[in-house]
Amino acid sequence: MGLVRVRQLLPLIAALLLLAGLADSAQSSAATKKNKSCRASKKGPIVRTPGYRGKCKAPKTKIAQPLPASPLGGSGRLPDLLVDEAGTAHVVWLSDGNGSPDLVHYCRMKRGANTCDNPASTRTMFPDQPMGPQYNIDNAGAKILAVGDDLVILSYRYPNVVDTPLGTSDSNLYMWISDNGGESFSGPALVGDNDPSGDAEVFGPPDSPRIGTISDTRTGGTFFQAIRPGQYSGTQANLGEDGPDRAYSGSLATLDSRPIAAFADLQDQTFIRQWNGTGDPNDSANWTTNQVPGTEPKIASGGGQAYLTRRAGYHEPFTISRLDGIQPQKAVTVTPEGDIGARDLSVDASGTVHFAWVQRDHGQGSTIRERRSSGGSSFSSPRLLARSSDGSEIGQLKTAATEDGGGFTAFVDGGSSVYSGPVEIAPFGRQQLTGNPGLGGRPGGGASPDTQVSCERVAYGAVEALTQEGCLLSAAGQAAKVSEGPIRLNGLEIIPDAGVKILLGTREKTIDTTGRVTVQIANGSDPIVLFHGELHIRLPSGADGTKLVSFDSSKFPVDLSGFPVQGDIDVILRKDSVEIPISLKLPGFFGGLTGNAVLKASNDAGLEVSSMRFQVGALTLGPVVLKDLDISWNSGSNWSGSGTVIVGSVTIEASIEFRDGAFNRGFVKVTPVKFPGVVLFTDVYLNSVSGDLQLDPLVISAGATFGFQPIAPDLYLVGLDSKLTVLTKPAFAVELTGDGSLAGIPISESKVHGDADGYFSYYSKGEIDLGIITASNEISGFFNARQGLFSASVGYDGCVGEDPFVICSGFQGLVSSEGIGGCALGRVGFRMHWGESPKLIGPFSCDVSDYKLMSSPLADATASAGERVVSIPSGLRGASLRIAGEGGPPSVVLISPSGERLTPVPPTEGSDAPVTQVNGENEALIGLASPEGGSWTIEPQPGPAIASVEFARSLAPPTAKAKVKRGKGRKRTLTYRATTRPGLKTVFFERVGQGISLIGSTTKAKGKISFRAADGAAGKRAVFARIDEDGLPRLQKKVASYRAPGPIRPPRPRGLKASRKKAKVTIRWRKSAGASDYLVRIKVSDGRNLQFLTSRTKLRVGQMRKGDRVKISVVGRSRAGRAGKAARITKKVR
Repeated sequence: MGLVRVRQLLPLIAALLLLAGLADSAQSSAATKKNKSCRASKKGPIVRTPGYRGKCKAPKTKIAQPLPASPLGGSGRLPDLLVDEAGTAHVVWLSDGNGSPDLVHYCRMKRGANTCDNPASTRTMFPDQPMGPQYNIDNAGAKILAVGDDLVILSYRYPNVVDTPLGTSDSNLYMWISDNGGESFSGPALVGDNDPSGDAEVFGPPDSPRIGTISDTRTGGTFFQAIRPGQYSGTQANLGEDGPDRAYSGSLATLDSRPIAAFADLQDQTFIRQWNGTGDPNDSANWTTNQVPGTEPKIASGGGQAYLTRRAGYHEPFTISRLDGIQPQKAVTVTPEGDIGARDLSVDASGTVHFAWVQRDHGQGSTIRERRSSGGSSFSSPRLLARSSDGSEIGQLKTAATEDGGGFTAFVDGGSSVYSGPVEIAPFGRQQLTGNPGLGGRPGGGASPDTQVSCERVAYGAVEALTQEGCLLSAAGQAAKVSEGPIRLNGLEIIPDAGVKILLGTREKTIDTTGRVTVQIANGSDPIVLFHGELHIRLPSGADGTKLVSFDSSKFPVDLSGFPVQGDIDVILRKDSVEIPISLKLPGFFGGLTGNAVLKASNDAGLEVSSMRFQVGALTLGPVVLKDLDISWNSGSNWSGSGTVIVGSVTIEASIEFRDGAFNRGFVKVTPVKFPGVVLFTDVYLNSVSGDLQLDPLVISAGATFGFQPIAPDLYLVGLDSKLTVLTKPAFAVELTGDGSLAGIPISESKVHGDADGYFSYYSKGEIDLGIITASNEISGFFNARQGLFSASVGYDGCVGEDPFVICSGFQGLVSSEGIGGCALGRVGFRMHWGESPKLIGPFSCDVSDYKLMSSPLADATASAGERVVSIPSGLRGASLRIAGEGGPPSVVLISPSGERLTPVPPTEGSDAPVTQVNGENEALIGLASPEGGSWTIEPQPGPAIASVEFARSLAPPTAKAKVKRGKGRKRTLTYRATTRPGLKTVFFERVGQGISLIGSTTKAKGKISFRAADGAAGKRAVFARIDEDGLPRLQKKVASYRAPGPIRPPRPRGLKASRKKAKVTIRWRKSAGASDYLVRIKVSDGRNLQFLTSRTKLRVGQMRKGDRVKISVVGRSRAGRAGKAARITKKVR
């Protein structure tokens, strides 16, 4: 009977089992669904425990993984991109022909697609040229534009030349046109001869459009060319004609239907020019001009506005400014400091500004990031557009978007700035259908929106959550408590935004928020906000000492009384409290260097700041080093510290104060020492420095004694009691102004300007009285501290000689390390070695042979007492007699060989008197113009008797010519011709930056001098010849010029390695040629950012904890403080 009943129940049991299985399956399916990651709010950061997905109802908007990129083919370079109104991308790029013509590739890709949909016949193109295919090369990059509803592709070919419609032969620009959105193209046609390596832009009214092209990095300037459809253009406007190096980063935009251009020079200056709308745009005279600081500019326009991005220098952040005409408005910083690669600026049809850049993370590859703004005054947080593959560097970036903000970025993965690599395209932003037709009336595509739902979170153990407003409510059907107001969690205040709820999971041990909340710590004063965003946290064991949560300060910046927090903010659980060790970054001026603080908070007391202290090893600013800085928190918002500032070789004591997180004031001091003082550079000295210090940028303003080239005890060649100013931006400079002296001669209004290479310019204005020379003067010149070279021009306005025989006029002269000289009206000169008396030269000329004793008193009975006879050769252009007197300059009359009596007169401008005279101390100098050959009688007049007579021939002024021939690297050869005669030496030097550098000297008539281009900025340099006579400067002139390479930078240090022993890491590397010291940067995974400067090749650093990941870079620095390439390694402390 029991068996029968069991058999009867079997179907029921089976049904129950089936239902149970279905239930389990449903529960499993539901659980799977619940485990999907979610996000409740569309904007703002999010904190999520790794592995904990949570649930939420809002769509996920976390800026994390980019939309997948699509490869566009094989190896290529220099992509260009436009996005039409349908959201469709049109991309062109190049591939190397390798003996055949370079190919232009074209791809049309709709939204939601990952392949090109244009016909195969339009995917490659090149112009057929009559000359060799291996020279059918495009190095400028193809450009793609929309002209009305037409699609235009441009390609510039070089070095092949072809016949043009103008009857000339030249490298040329080709154009293809499609009127059906890329289904087919006509052309190519020759349209112009400008290299569009910078940019191409459509401008003009819709019924008469034109295309503008602009160059980038072209010798001679930045060149613009306007092309009218259907016509060939053979003229260009050199927009950079006012400077030989205004030739970089050319870009174009259109504002008020007129082209506007931006480009830069090598002195970190940006130039903005716009066609005025009248006349020929290919004539630079029709362009307005503005100059602003900055480099690497890019200009873009849309929605009736134009914007400019630029940065102050390499490793500086990029800024964006809206343009009012050609005047930039307030600049907004859009990138962090650091290693930024390619960048692009675009403005979509709605006027939204898109700025994208490549963020290099050496050893980790690179990423493309983008920020947006609707008006340029504030920008969104960065979003990730693409990642590089295999740790490579993304390069050659182009970005474009349509009116709804959705767009594409095209780039070369692994192409750096110039190399070929995989060309890829990645979508960003909205990718749904726009509903608008694209070029040629073609429809666009679109992707389905991606939404996810649901989320959760909790806490327990050492955790105590307290509501601050009302009661925690129980969640219906869930083991959870809900708060719609603020709670305090072990001292952390969690404050929800309006409408957001905090869910405390009592069973799952989670904390979830349904939107954004503020997490902060406070003690009654201004709170310290640690985070604002979503929380989805799975709590740890809850034990004392475990990590509750970690906030990423790179995604949500945090500051402590103005000092930013760097790295992760780890919240460590304590019983009813938390401890938060943080790394504090000093203001931007300090380059991200960090100090340490431990913040403590509890539910009872709130925030307590236990200790904050910053120690900076070495901050380098070119040749200026701020080191041994120790800053401590005092009380309230006051901070103070001490350290040293090293300028060149001078160590200056410094004290610094901060208030409310900002620099308040600083002081510097150098205790006086014995002459000559403290070495700044070779032969340059400072002493008795006392004054103010400013930061960001670093500026020293102080009283100081300055001296160049000590020439005697307590005497400098150039000395100043000055106001000293040391600047570090836009470039390092030492400026001194005040009263001074030149070899002991008092000079007022002196100014000295020096740079990092030890090059100095000098200016002074004052009065000079050397007895036989009295004049006001202006001296302008240069000296090279390391070479001891000094050369300056002097403008005089005064008199040479003694009454009544004196010459007064404005005249020129020269100053050197050996002495001073001048020449008035080309007739009478003077020369003076420092420490000696001046000597007159001439007249008839400032260039004479050596004086020789030529006569004695006449002996015959008919001769007058004291007469002298001098035999002068015939055919001379001039002669000079130096007649010494007894007790003063004698007065004389000269009798020519033909018997003509000639009375000397003072030389005057424009005078053709045959005999002129200038008096010196106890001497008369007589000049004879084209004297008659034969015996000349010198007849004394009443006054001092003649003691002796010397004769000298007038000579032609010396001269020199030279050319510079380029060699390998920095090697150059100077070929010269120069006047030679006894006592002459020609000194050649080059102008470099603020000063000069010696090339070499010679006494030969012709020859060659091999030299190396001096350290300094790249660009055109002038070469001067200074001709010295008897060691004193006689003449100086420009004789040549050449183009110099860039500054000297040490190569990357080799052999970098690190080892750990206990809590110390020892770093070693090999010497780098040309490095005077090494900058070692250490980035620790806990957020510390350390920096050290050492002249050794070994460094030991302590306080490393087990598990720390350490990124180390070592870079050599030149004597001028210029950094070379860095060697890098990453080490995990085990």
